[in-house]
Amino acid sequence: MKSQLKLMSFVIVATIIIYAGCKKEQSAPVSMNFTYSGQKAPGSFIGTFSATGGIKTSGTNLMTVQTVGEEFNCVYTLTPDDGGSIVLYSHCKMATNTGTWRILNGTGSYSNLGGNGSLIMTYPGAGVVVREVLEGTVFKK
Repeated sequence: MKSQLKLMSFVIVATIIIYAGCKKEQSAPVSMNFTYSGQKAPGSFIGTFSATGGIKTSGTNLMTVQTVGEEFNCVYTLTPDDGGSIVLYSHCKMATNTGTWRILNGTGSYSNLGGNGSLIMTYPGAGVVVREVLEGTVFKK
């Protein structure tokens, strides 16, 4: 009985130590808006973006699109006006114009940035090829 009690006490203390030492990521909501006004080359679109919430910045963007059946796989290279870069990946369905996104990497002040969420695409016309709204959370890794 004493050995079981010692073992149980050891397990509880070890759990507390491990839990206390875990790095806890603080996430914040983010909203990003993308507007593409033209193509740089077949399968790549140029435009602008703005972000609010956990990231507060804006700048230019290059989106490279790969069509796979009825879906889009996209890589976004964001160049914020305040320096650095952010690279995102998205996977979208043509039928619903919806998808998911995640941050692949970043440089400068965005080098330890992580995040993910959902997105919606619209095609407003009048000089705008596509508009996307990304919602989700971001965090420092």
